[in-house]
Amino acid sequence: IIANQLCSLGFNEMMANSLTSPEYSKLSEVIKCEFNVMMLNPLSNDLSAMRQSMLFSGLEAISYNINRRNSDLKFFEFGKTYFKFSAEYKEKQELILCITGEKYSERWNSDKALVSYFTLKGLVSALFDRLGLTPHLQEKELQINLFSQGQELDLFKKSICQLGFVKDEILSHFDLKNPVFCAVIDWDLVLQNLQTVKTQFKELPKTFSVRRDFSLLLNKNIQFKELEKIAKLSNKNILKSVGLFDVYEGDKIEEDKKSYALSFTFQDDEKTLTDDEIDKVMSTIKDDFEKNLGAVLRS
Repeated sequence: IIANQLCSLGFNEMMANSLTSPEYSKLSEVIKCEFNVMMLNPLSNDLSAMRQSMLFSGLEAISYNINRRNSDLKFFEFGKTYFKFSAEYKEKQELILCITGEKYSERWNSDKALVSYFTLKGLVSALFDRLGLTPHLQEKELQINLFSQGQELDLFKKSICQLGFVKDEILSHFDLKNPVFCAVIDWDLVLQNLQTVKTQFKELPKTFSVRRDFSLLLNKNIQFKELEKIAKLSNKNILKSVGLFDVYEGDKIEEDKKSYALSFTFQDDEKTLTDDEIDKVMSTIKDDFEKNLGAVLRS
């Protein structure tokens, strides 16, 4: 089902060899030489170790295609990684997504926009939505050094996905000049937690949703997820979603500040909301933003 979904999103499945070069361990501190599972009688040095990461075989496939003038790529692969620890050998099943190049096929009515980190994040979000795991995910800054920037997603305090920009030093090793964005998903952890997903159905609401907007002046280190969390704690009944639709940093505001424009969507499934009800929640949200984050409402 997931493979079909990825194909419907424009991905092609790749199937790489689990045997790889032990030299790749030199490209990252995360991949350690002592954890390599080595072949006793390898065909060549390039196929003498079991892979610790699926990233490098993905980059090999991207490099191969770009060298043959196929530069707009979306690849995925289900596969295993292998490790030799002091006490045991270990296998881990993973899913990797790699994208690079233009977002859309060349057409007269489409923009020549390149894929970005947010393209990848949207694809990963769609995947976890389909799996029903999104409500249980927590985001945090990525620490793994295969990527220069990115995010890590935790499921019940266990890392389930790392996504971000592949480091320039790694791209250079594969002679890749364009940015490549990758996500690595712990598929064993996904399968272990699918039993927590319960499919529920409910009747469509009989009322219209109502939207309100805030423009806030914030410190640069404040992230959107902090605002979203505080807003949703203010009212869990009628506040359905919080969105970020504009970000500004420039000479019109202080150097250590940024401006966020947020949207708030309200809806009661049974009755039409009044302005007083919505204004009361918006006032609470504003007060909580000011108290907890030092945010200032911009006129």
